[in-house]
Amino acid sequence: MRLLAAALLSAALLTPSLAHAGRFALGVSLGRTQAEVDADADLDASSTAGIWGRVNLGKRFGVDLEYGKVSSEEDATRIRSLSLVGRFTIAELRGGTLRPMVLVGLGSDETTYTWDAKDEFTHAELGAAIEFDLARDFVIGLDFRAGDRSREDGDQPLPVDAARQASWLADGSYRSGRLYLGIRL
Repeated sequence: MRLLAAALLSAALLTPSLAHAGRFALGVSLGRTQAEVDADADLDASSTAGIWGRVNLGKRFGVDLEYGKVSSEEDATRIRSLSLVGRFTIAELRGGTLRPMVLVGLGSDETTYTWDAKDEFTHAELGAAIEFDLARDFVIGLDFRAGDRSREDGDQPLPVDAARQASWLADGSYRSGRLYLGIRL
């Protein structure tokens, strides 16, 4: 999945016709994510932080490559996520400075434990966003997503029989929301 995301972004950046179709953007994000099993168990949502890059492939369509980290209360885990997200602008309001969007994303997630175990997941998600242009070259947005995560083969069981922790990724449905800020290039 990582190779596919890198190939698609490279093709978008290197194709000359795309350079005339729109602008590029880079940014950062902060948010929260929660698996359905965590919500059912009354576990808190986990915090997320990330960076993203976007290439606009036309006036109403853009592709984001997102790299994120899920915070962990547990020193023994490191959770990373890589996503390729298509953004479809539904309308342009307030002279084009306010844009509601539909999001479609695919990606991979990885949890690495200090005891040399690793869990790998793939995910697919749908969502909605609202984005606002600030001073022409800056963008601020808010998005909400719902998705499904599946564990890849070769997963390794956790070495403890303790209750599940929200900082560990889980198979099944999840939801997330984030606030993001970016600069257009």
